[in-house]
Amino acid sequence: SLNHGKSCHSHLLKLGLGTDPIVSGALLDMYGKRGDIIESQRVFNETLERTQFAWTAIISAYARHGDFESVMSLYTEMEREGINPDSITFLSVLAACCRKGMVDAGHRVFDSMVKKHSIEPTSEHYSIMVDMLGRVGRLDEAEELMHQIPGGPGLSVLQSLLGSCRLHGNMEMAEKVVGRLIEMDPASSGPYVLMANLYAEKRKWEKVADVQRGMRRRGE
Repeated sequence: SLNHGKSCHSHLLKLGLGTDPIVSGALLDMYGKRGDIIESQRVFNETLERTQFAWTAIISAYARHGDFESVMSLYTEMEREGINPDSITFLSVLAACCRKGMVDAGHRVFDSMVKKHSIEPTSEHYSIMVDMLGRVGRLDEAEELMHQIPGGPGLSVLQSLLGSCRLHGNMEMAEKVVGRLIEMDPASSGPYVLMANLYAEKRKWEKVADVQRGMRRRGE
């Protein structure tokens, strides 16, 4: 509730706690998640001790708005101030790169996370990178990166790559991804439906019929 949040903020100011680093970090997080970027920036400007959490919260707020330029500016300033970003910071920065289609910038950030800050990427970081590369049609790179995920790609990564295959009409890779999805979740009809739609878009009606027969055999 943004209204309750603002009421709490007002009360905190009366108590003289508005600039406390823990309190201001929580306020930043609250305003950022509610989409009030103006209030988020105001709280950040008034924060006397900008902790890692405060920096991450303001970067995340701008990332949610898709403001790539502000995200990268804040990320650069954060490092200049000697505050090390954490894995959550990198998720927000990579997400902003992905939404803007800034693949080269995303690669630099991802490499920096590993080589400069020694942060091990999680499946979420890899998922964003695969999505980023897939959106711009760099499917071979996306597939290669997907295979680097410790423990193998999860459903979300495979679904993201499948969506990119459909967007760019890569039938061969789509078939491989669908095979992996079916192995991981045999009960799901989603991969079959997506593949049938992809075949239909390419007017490969015999393939559509094959998929439909496969779904009937599974009792769909």
